[in-house]
Amino acid sequence: MSPCDVEALKKCLEETKGDYVKCQSHIEAFRSSCSLKKSDSSPQSAQKV
Repeated sequence: MSPCDVEALKKCLEETKGDYVKCQSHIEAFRSSCSLKKSDSSPQSAQKV
C-alpha cells in the first residue's frame, strides 16, 4: 500500500457518487498517511494509537 493512496479514496467517492460520509475511513487513512509524508509536526495525527 502506497502512502497517500488517493486511488482508493477516489474509487470510493465514485462508487458512492461523492458521499464522503460513506468514505470517511478512506479519508481518514488518506489524511493520516499523507500528513506523515508532508509534515510530521502535527502530534495529534502522529500520536494516534
